[in-house]
Amino acid sequence: MSLLPQLYSEFSEAEYWEKFFHKRGAKEFEWYGNYEELIDILHKYTKKQDTILHAGCGNSRLGVELQKIGYKSILNADVSQTVINQMSSQYPDAKFVCMDLLKTGMEGDSFTVVLDKGTLDALASEDNEESCQRAISYFREMDRMLKFGGRFICVSLLQSHVVRTVLSYFPNKHWMIKVIRCQQAEAKDAAKDQFVFPVFVVVCTKLKPMPKAIKVLEFCPDGDLLDQSERIFSEEALQNRIKSVQDFAMVAHKMTRVTVADDQFISLFDPSNPTSPKYSLYVTDRKRRVLKSMAVFIVTQGSETDWLFGTPAGREELATQANADRLIVVHLNRGHNFTNLETVQNELKPYIVNLRPSTLPENYIINFLSSGGELGQREVVYKGQSNFSGDFVVEDIKDDDGIVRRLIFLNRPNIIQSELNLDSKTVLPSCVHHIVMTSSLYCLDNQDSRTLIIGLGGGELVKYIRKLFPKMVVDVADIDEAMVKVAKDFFGFVTDERMHVHIADGLQLIEDSYKKGIKYDCIMFDVDSKDRSIGISCPPIPFISLDFLKIVQKCLTSSGLFILNLVARDIALKEDIKKRLETIFNFVHAFSILNEVNEVIICANDVNSVLITKSKNKVDKKNFKPKFRKAVENATNSVKFG
Repeated sequence: MSLLPQLYSEFSEAEYWEKFFHKRGAKEFEWYGNYEELIDILHKYTKKQDTILHAGCGNSRLGVELQKIGYKSILNADVSQTVINQMSSQYPDAKFVCMDLLKTGMEGDSFTVVLDKGTLDALASEDNEESCQRAISYFREMDRMLKFGGRFICVSLLQSHVVRTVLSYFPNKHWMIKVIRCQQAEAKDAAKDQFVFPVFVVVCTKLKPMPKAIKVLEFCPDGDLLDQSERIFSEEALQNRIKSVQDFAMVAHKMTRVTVADDQFISLFDPSNPTSPKYSLYVTDRKRRVLKSMAVFIVTQGSETDWLFGTPAGREELATQANADRLIVVHLNRGHNFTNLETVQNELKPYIVNLRPSTLPENYIINFLSSGGELGQREVVYKGQSNFSGDFVVEDIKDDDGIVRRLIFLNRPNIIQSELNLDSKTVLPSCVHHIVMTSSLYCLDNQDSRTLIIGLGGGELVKYIRKLFPKMVVDVADIDEAMVKVAKDFFGFVTDERMHVHIADGLQLIEDSYKKGIKYDCIMFDVDSKDRSIGISCPPIPFISLDFLKIVQKCLTSSGLFILNLVARDIALKEDIKKRLETIFNFVHAFSILNEVNEVIICANDVNSVLITKSKNKVDKKNFKPKFRKAVENATNSVKFG
């Protein structure tokens, strides 16, 4: 018969513990660590002259061991008469008493320390009102028996409902609260290859009530560093801090035993700056039956947007290059300072070790890799807020190749909205899809034609068009006034008699143009979608509805082009968009960009606007107009023509 109850509620019942200890006999049963594993914390917060109540002692030797080293007054109490008889017989020099801890019947102010190891978790065994009230009754009784300046020291797993109950009582009574993680108490279970749920020691110090007293809440993530506690400023923040440790433990446990099917994402926060994660960890496993190697790759600041580091497929390729069955790719996030590579490694090591597969030998050395051993530099030039895109930053990334300026929307921090190489002499934009979109204009016979661009961003596409086609009249529309200001102030965008900017809704602008009979030689969509719930990030869904695309087609001249930057991870949606376009335009062709999600789709009313000749079943790159083909080929080899 199992010694564990079928229902958690049994943990709070005296009858269960009577049966438990009767069946188990006098064999020691230590919940959440023994004396040797808790000794450092106990000696820090207790003194040999303390009057101690060991509440819910069971058959733990904790009180006996403290008495052996000179603690003079320890009363070991438990609700089970069976275990009290067993322990009294085994340790006749120690004091044991059978007691209901909710109603002890003892005088108030009797103790300077109440020591609880697992008792609170047994009393508050379920997340319900009855369990909560039982814990509160327990707290009141311990409160009554403790002197001012005394401590309630509780060893617990701190399940969420237990934390809520603790924080609903003690801070409101003006007690100091310190939560310490005791990893030594977890090591025993880890050695047995069992699930290690974090063990915490909660130290609650009873103070005299004072008017307008500030609540004192502290968290210590490492019991070996008791003097390095974090000051926490709200009960909710403390609960979140505890939960983050518990969540990481669960994820780590899972990953030590199974192969990760897809990228597993883990955030690590710096308590001094908890607004955003300091590190983002991506765990990638190669398709192996047994994982026999592991490495960590620390990505240079600013390089996290690269395909190799910023996509699941790229990280899988990186794992192959690193010859690591498990690779952890580390992003260094903006808003934090990173001193050097060694400091970063030392900060990450305690977490990395917990993510190692169980198939690796104990003495396996985990290699830390990086690009040239440097962390790179990231400087925020400007912080702004948009009514449409939320918070954004303009930042300069410094590396050996110079300085690159970027526009980043913080709700999508690993996607570059615009980029400008401040040191480069070349006129080429950094985004390959912008090269393809711009080079498509060589298909127009009239180079001083009129082009409408929906979406400005930092103005990279518009500036490149103006550089290659100085006679072209360009109208660019962006609904976001903040983006127009950023493009002008930080990315060198200027307007003149041939470059017009409209702060307007692109949908409405095109509909108005249609009603007025205005025609364009080319219309481009390079506009970001703000809706993250769908499988497309460019353009917004209304821009690719069938009815609106028909209006776009009618706003083009007979030889005009419609050029769409399509970014869609939903394959079915992507194919549906292409089919819509094929029902409207006589020519539709998609250019895939190697290692990018972007596809540039060129649509034309007249096939001859784009091609010299067209074979029956396919479009070959030789068929495109020579100047367009040459411009793309000279700029990049990253485009699939046909």
